[in-house]
Amino acid sequence: MRMANHSIRIDHDVEMKTRDGVTLRADVYRPDAPGRYPAILSRTPYNKSAHMDPIRYCLPLPAARAGFAYVIQDIRGRFASEGEWDFLDLTSANEADGYDAVEWVASQPWCDGHVGMAGGSYVAETQMAAATANPPSLGCIAPSLMGMGKDRALSQGLPLESMTVGWMAGLAIDKVVKLLPLGQASLEDLQGVLQAMVRPDLAAQVLPLNNLAILKSHDMPGYELTEQLVENAAAHKGIQEAGWHVPALWTAGWYDNAGGAEQFTTMRAKAATDIARSGTRLIMGGWTHNYSLSFVGSFGLGGLGSSEGGGIPALHLRYYDRHLRGGDNDLAPVRYFVMRANEWREATDWPIPGTELQRWYLHSRGSAATNESDGVLSLDSPSAGEPEDSYSSDPHDPVPSWGFRVMYTGGTTVCGPFDQHRVERRDDVLVYTSAPFQDPTEVVGDIRLHLFIASTAADTDVIAKLCVVSPDGTSINLADGKARALHRNGYDTPAPLNAGEVVPMVIELGPTGYLFEPGTRLRVQIASTAFPHWARNLQTGNSLGEDAVGVVARNSVFHDEVHASYLELPVQPEPGPMAPPPLPF
Repeated sequence: MRMANHSIRIDHDVEMKTRDGVTLRADVYRPDAPGRYPAILSRTPYNKSAHMDPIRYCLPLPAARAGFAYVIQDIRGRFASEGEWDFLDLTSANEADGYDAVEWVASQPWCDGHVGMAGGSYVAETQMAAATANPPSLGCIAPSLMGMGKDRALSQGLPLESMTVGWMAGLAIDKVVKLLPLGQASLEDLQGVLQAMVRPDLAAQVLPLNNLAILKSHDMPGYELTEQLVENAAAHKGIQEAGWHVPALWTAGWYDNAGGAEQFTTMRAKAATDIARSGTRLIMGGWTHNYSLSFVGSFGLGGLGSSEGGGIPALHLRYYDRHLRGGDNDLAPVRYFVMRANEWREATDWPIPGTELQRWYLHSRGSAATNESDGVLSLDSPSAGEPEDSYSSDPHDPVPSWGFRVMYTGGTTVCGPFDQHRVERRDDVLVYTSAPFQDPTEVVGDIRLHLFIASTAADTDVIAKLCVVSPDGTSINLADGKARALHRNGYDTPAPLNAGEVVPMVIELGPTGYLFEPGTRLRVQIASTAFPHWARNLQTGNSLGEDAVGVVARNSVFHDEVHASYLELPVQPEPGPMAPPPLPF
């Protein structure tokens, strides 16, 4: 269904009363014409009047021109809305307020009673909370930048430089600015917050982490409470198992560290209604958490690679059209972008039907450190007697973080694909490389690294990357993941390491979509630090945040006949045809 382009009316600071009497305010964009329209609601902590990035895949003006009302509401305690905001609570307040907001929108004289929701990251969390409350007028949601499941979220934790310091500093500065006129904050406070925003990598160097200055003032939580935020968010990611009734359109990118298909697959299997299961969709582009442009890092994605070039806003409007006003245009269950081929493909499910899970085994003669190593990846199983590879992990001389999935830019850890030689030349990084591919090989799906490790410490981290190596030797990261040995048996069952004991670990590297051309090679990096992107595990076995001094650990990766370590690679034997770009809505 294609709607006429409407003139637009915008009403600012429209008030809504919550069930407990708090006034929330919204801006409403809607067709400037008589009649009732389906509505799209976004609830944001980032300022309804200024911050459009978390709703980039469905923006207010195009939606209103296409015949939808679009409502952007400041959540409780943020900007124009009243009340107190508890940012550690992603559930209760947002569930109640989300329910009230959906039903309030549905009752407006310009709304036909059908409401969808939109937005990414924290704005996606507010959708998930509202869906949990099950308001009767809610027809669908479209959470973007939030497809990671609870298990991967718990294993990775909150990135240090970009989130625990950078994002928190952005929240703290709001508090400082409000407190300055009241004499409850000083210019020195403001300067400290600004310094943390400008150089979060320097602020992140503080040990113990519980002494992070940005988290010890202005009513901000201490470091230990940021772990609670991760737990709350992870718990929220499993709520569809409790019975969502409406379908969801999940949108993310290969370099979005909150992205993934776990939410999609869980909903397809466990949502409470047939329409929620069958109507849920997934879009995966070549993007980061912050940007959906025609390039990412050092990769060019071509003319169709951006959100706009790939028609993603039009796909969102088609999704709302179908679920809010009965339109006859449906989306493919899965739409994904293959980097290097720079093409969109479509599939009926995730994992892509027909995916071949290849096992690429780790091998060496015991010297896999650095990119000049003898570390090898091959499809051949390891033989008896292959020696392990060992390296010393010193948290006070950490591996620099370079080229990761990073939720917010602004520090020294830039997001996306970049040459890895500055990392791979270190002797505390293990490197395993395959022979060149002879044929084009399309890899699409979730990457897992199965390892057998041992350490002299009570705890350590394993940080891994999947890379593509060009014929000229350039090594570019495609996917990454982190796991803590203490939580190798599950987040709720901590198990300290016994010195020298060989234990299995699985590191989830998340999804990718990439065409390996003939002459390129696979590479896996393994290390135990990536600072300042990830907080340093001081390897004492104590709670993260309380130690100022760490211990050097001697860590080993085993790959013999009994302890076969391998990369699980999802290969597409028959790449699907290029998906046609969607027409403008």
